[in-house]
Amino acid sequence: MTKLDGKNRTFVFLSLPPEIRNNIYEYVFGNNEWKVHTADMFKAKNPPPNALSLLQTCRTINLEAQQYPFRLNTFKLKHGLNPNSVIPTGARWITSIVLKNWGSWYDEPRYRSRIFCLPHHFPNLHKIDIISGREYESERLMEVIELEGMMVADIVSECFPEAFLTLCLITTKGKTVIEDSQLRKRIADYGEPASPGLLEYWTEWKEGGISWDG
Repeated sequence: MTKLDGKNRTFVFLSLPPEIRNNIYEYVFGNNEWKVHTADMFKAKNPPPNALSLLQTCRTINLEAQQYPFRLNTFKLKHGLNPNSVIPTGARWITSIVLKNWGSWYDEPRYRSRIFCLPHHFPNLHKIDIISGREYESERLMEVIELEGMMVADIVSECFPEAFLTLCLITTKGKTVIEDSQLRKRIADYGEPASPGLLEYWTEWKEGGISWDG
């Protein structure tokens, strides 16, 4: 509660109409991207100071506003989510995530499980951005980036058939963004890569038989 200027009165926040309080909650908690530790505990990396302090003011405000930090923000997960991570109850309200993939980890069952567990923890997820790639010099490795991105997108689309998906491929040529309907069509049509022997090349590169410069 805060004293009004020039008057010996106090302003009671909870006396505001609910729709105005909701607008304030949206302004305070919304439109942020949170990088998240996902190894053992779902925990934000370097959150802004006092980012959630409003939730600690009283029980009523906490109950009213506890969904907003989850529902209105995007959470960036590197390599999906450890199925054994400790997940906060509010994670069920998360609607948007970024999956950041920097390597060919997802063809192994233990890593694929990091995506397959997402629908259980995030039942309200409806927007997923996938980032795949590095700025390699080799033309062949640029093709690998697309192959890996499509493999991840295939797994995610299987888990979230109704979500809006985007795939951002990063190469030396810049960024290419493929959005939902086009991406799902390309997944369905992809089949064998266009370049002969790319799968074999990718396997050898993943196992260390080919240098990062291709």
